[in-house]
Amino acid sequence: MSWRSKLRGDVLGGIAGGLIVAAVVWLTLPTSAPRVTPIADRFGLAEGFEQRRDQEFAFYPQRFAVANGREDNARRNVRLWEAGQKLRGGHAPNIPQQTGDCVSWGGANALRIRLELKGLRADPSTMYLYGLARVVIGRNSPGCNQSGAFPSDLIDGIKTNGLITTEEAGVPYSGSEAKKWGCKGPPARLLELGRSRPCDAHPIRSTDELVDALCNGFPCTIGSLFGVRDGSIRVRDGRQVAEWNDRWAHQMCLCAYDGSIGQGREYVYVLNSWGHQAHPEPLQDEPPGGFWVSLKTAGRMIKDGECWAISDVRGFDNEIDWSVFDSVAVPRQSPTIRLARNEVHNARVPAKYTLAP
Repeated sequence: MSWRSKLRGDVLGGIAGGLIVAAVVWLTLPTSAPRVTPIADRFGLAEGFEQRRDQEFAFYPQRFAVANGREDNARRNVRLWEAGQKLRGGHAPNIPQQTGDCVSWGGANALRIRLELKGLRADPSTMYLYGLARVVIGRNSPGCNQSGAFPSDLIDGIKTNGLITTEEAGVPYSGSEAKKWGCKGPPARLLELGRSRPCDAHPIRSTDELVDALCNGFPCTIGSLFGVRDGSIRVRDGRQVAEWNDRWAHQMCLCAYDGSIGQGREYVYVLNSWGHQAHPEPLQDEPPGGFWVSLKTAGRMIKDGECWAISDVRGFDNEIDWSVFDSVAVPRQSPTIRLARNEVHNARVPAKYTLAP
């Protein structure tokens, strides 16, 4: 056999082998969920949420503040997902939402990170949260023929009806199942379980409050009209940074702050819910499927949107594991910040922060 024939055979064999491997990989991929959320299912803020925000925030006249918390936060570098990385041996999977239930995903990611900071590995059920916001609190608004929810209805829902985990839901997530829960509400037995785990939250009205929240261990969920065009996320200061150049009626999670470079170059990490391949690959081991925005852009999102700091999740005993902050120079002996418990878990009771004994 000539060397040309042998080379041709090797090449063809290699191509055939590669096609076989690709076919096997493709067939073994899960078929129940898209790898990236389709455009038609990406958004889900109920129309008129901006007007609802002013009404809801009026119940919380005081600014967000942490009693005896750290205040010198401008130059800090805090990444709240690091607790979950230690617990899981890697990042939590970024499961693409399959309908307009972004409010529940933005809330669930913030709740999950807050639990991980307490040393607990638990994945809040987004279908349960979607049913709370739309049915239990929203009283079927929007209706079953529409997707979406109000961020403040999610907050009122977790304050009164808490959360359950994806395992406790007993049904794997899917867009069709989420629509059912968003139309009929969560099962009564799960509502009873969720009420034993009331959560607390407080509005964030400024970048100063946002930085204080993130640097003291409180992830935030934000609904806004921030959007970024496909392909326009650019590398800046060694990270993937998005500019506000599109319009999304969408809710996401804020879970990191980095002001270590200096004034005017501070960043906030935005974790999205469209799948790990929806945005450029992270450059600093951030959770996949997210991006950084400048603190200035985060301020615009807060001003024009509805941002809430998730302050606690009760019904779980573990206190926050402050050792996860060692890499960002928070001493191990830092006091645990905990939400003061109210005898009556009323959705309208403003959050009050105190030091745990």
